[in-house]
Amino acid sequence: PRRREALAARIREGARAVGVGRAEPAEIDRVNILQATLLAMRRAILALPVAPDFLLVDALTIPGLAAPQRPIVKGDALSVSIAAASIVAKVDRDALMRDLDRAHPGYGLALNMGYGSEGHRDALRRLGPSAIHRRSFHGTQPWLFVCGRGASVAKANPLQLKRDADGAEKKGDYAKAIELLKQ
Repeated sequence: PRRREALAARIREGARAVGVGRAEPAEIDRVNILQATLLAMRRAILALPVAPDFLLVDALTIPGLAAPQRPIVKGDALSVSIAAASIVAKVDRDALMRDLDRAHPGYGLALNMGYGSEGHRDALRRLGPSAIHRRSFHGTQPWLFVCGRGASVAKANPLQLKRDADGAEKKGDYAKAIELLKQ
């Protein structure tokens, strides 16, 4: 991360223009991850203080832009411009995740940067989702959203119900997991 931050600072100093775009969790839920990625990329281009003449894009074509563009598969390994954009975007994302970690402690966001690590999944099981968690992501255990943050279920043996619900969820049987947690 330190090397990436140093590179991002050099890129920002030497680049003619830098733009960053984001898509919010609710937008990702609404349009899907690919469309939200394209939206964030479009916002990054529109945030540039100088209109680009031509765009090199990592594997995708960004709709709704006037500038001609060329998608390059594995572009961050083949194009200095795409690699630079990737570095700036990751540094921006990492800074955002550190801020979100302070606002939503317990999820380890500053460590896992929001990726579905085992620690992050454990925190979701323990704490439930926060306002920043996407509801559409398969790995966020949909049954958590039925229970609500910090809710407990305790008509039968709550630990056994939790284990049974976890097992059902891992098998993709979300209806059964929800039913078990409603007991």
